[in-house]
Amino acid sequence: NKDFAMTLGGSFSNSKAGWGITEDTAGKLGLRPGESMGTVWVDCSEADAAYVEEQLRNILADKKHVDMESLSQNMAEQEFGGRIIKSAVYALLIAIGVIGFANLANMMIINITTKRREYGIMQAVGMTDRQLGRSLSCQGLIYIGGTLAVAMAAGIPLGYLTFVRCRKAVLFGMNVYHFPGLELVLMTVVLVAMQLTLSYLLSRNLKRESLVERIRY
Repeated sequence: NKDFAMTLGGSFSNSKAGWGITEDTAGKLGLRPGESMGTVWVDCSEADAAYVEEQLRNILADKKHVDMESLSQNMAEQEFGGRIIKSAVYALLIAIGVIGFANLANMMIINITTKRREYGIMQAVGMTDRQLGRSLSCQGLIYIGGTLAVAMAAGIPLGYLTFVRCRKAVLFGMNVYHFPGLELVLMTVVLVAMQLTLSYLLSRNLKRESLVERIRY
């Protein structure tokens, strides 16, 4: 024997069906139990959710034609799907970022190569190695600063508009907008660190050549 008492409520908007009817109306329409699919929603306090779910599963253990799903289970599945999509998007963004930084590094290498003689003349008239390294670092930071400014000015509004459209279309359970502040800070730190490292390596490689070799280039 299984004793379990609860209160059932009806006439709510959150339903998998397009419309809902009472049992009397279903009978008048000729719909009989076992021939038509229906949904019963059970609501309870969060503290009693585990107990209510356990009791319902015990009651429905031998009912093969009844499928039971809990809100927590559904939310876990949705969050798992969201994490997969989020990971895929981040992987795509990282790949695009690596390609973009490679293009930036290539541009800086070409710039330094074409200005090798100019740097040699500047050092010949008094420019120190430290000033040369600082000059290359400033050039790289200007490139990175422009890239970040364009990315934020265009990316943040487009990201919010995408969220609004997805929310209207009820995609991926998007209801609350999260400003990617931590992601933007992390991206900025990584790009600046990579740029400074690249500038340091290019500067060190340039300093290995003598002033005569650079001026003759």
